[in-house]
Amino acid sequence: MTERRYIVQLNGLSQEVHGHELRPLKFPCDAQGDAWLVSDLEQTLARVDRVDAPPRYAEMVVRKRLQDAGEFAEPVTILTHWKKRVGTDRSDIYYTALPEYLMQQYQRQLGECPHNVLLFPIHAVLWAALRGLPGRQPAAVVFVYDRFAELLIGTRNQAQTG
Repeated sequence: MTERRYIVQLNGLSQEVHGHELRPLKFPCDAQGDAWLVSDLEQTLARVDRVDAPPRYAEMVVRKRLQDAGEFAEPVTILTHWKKRVGTDRSDIYYTALPEYLMQQYQRQLGECPHNVLLFPIHAVLWAALRGLPGRQPAAVVFVYDRFAELLIGTRNQAQTG
């Protein structure tokens, strides 16, 4: 079995994980072999929202809400981390939203790589870390980098961004 390669992309800088070291990469495609790319996806917004729609329509409602509120001037891509039905016609959804042009840019760049590079938003990784914690008590997962911190508070079944 081959070793899994990780690339971390924060603030537009890509670095490949080698043991306990980070080695700079000009582009994620410069990694040698298949890799998992964990990125803060600059210009994104991650949150938990309650919407007045069943789960299958939650992304559409969130997209419209974000554009109507002026948080995104252009079309938006919604990357869903989880969603749950609340009552008959309401849902909770935890998502990362980013401009559609940025998502297309990632797809184009990663599609040109000579090997496979899978993209994971940082909040998907935080959610996986929170779900992996033992016990059912509320907990917090904090990822601090540069001048930023990503915070996720919750239990194995429910989360709230901070």
